[in-house]
Amino acid sequence: MDYPYKIPLRKTRLYLLAVVALFMSVMGIPILLKGASTFHEPYQLYVMALMAINTLFFGGCTVNIFQQARKKDQGLIIDSYGVEIKLHTVHRMIAWEEITDIRSLKYADAHFILVDVVDPEKYMTGGSLFRRAWKRNLKKFGTPIAIPTGNLDKKHEEILELLTREFEQYRALPEDLRLELKERIVENNFRTA
Repeated sequence: MDYPYKIPLRKTRLYLLAVVALFMSVMGIPILLKGASTFHEPYQLYVMALMAINTLFFGGCTVNIFQQARKKDQGLIIDSYGVEIKLHTVHRMIAWEEITDIRSLKYADAHFILVDVVDPEKYMTGGSLFRRAWKRNLKKFGTPIAIPTGNLDKKHEEILELLTREFEQYRALPEDLRLELKERIVENNFRTA
């Protein structure tokens, strides 16, 4: 066990996504500068409003994606305590003792690792947008935690195998070692809080 296992984000994919978002943002600028005079009278205001929203939305996406791509500690961290998810705006630590199962899912051409936990309600925190996403995941997949592996720098199968192996090794530990790990988790969380 060479802890911690760090699986970083796939930076090139994020930079390409940021360039696409930048292109989408810049597309609306000429219409905003010239005005929507080429469109019929009743639609000019709507076109201007849509182009302003387009420019602001994709401009914000570009800045956000560039910021995420530049962060060094983003990705997935697997250690003796559990799994730490640091993807974009989601930062979550899941202790091995709280995990009941690890599954794979392909949904809408994207691969996910589903982590079943003892108390799903505990993970439905954050703003209202996040809570709705967690609840939707729970209703659709049976767990609030769905880790997208498309932007991680390892193949989906490798990440699933690593997580499954580490989870099985944790479950094979004697109860006294599990208790010691749990006490260290509580102690570390108390120190960092």
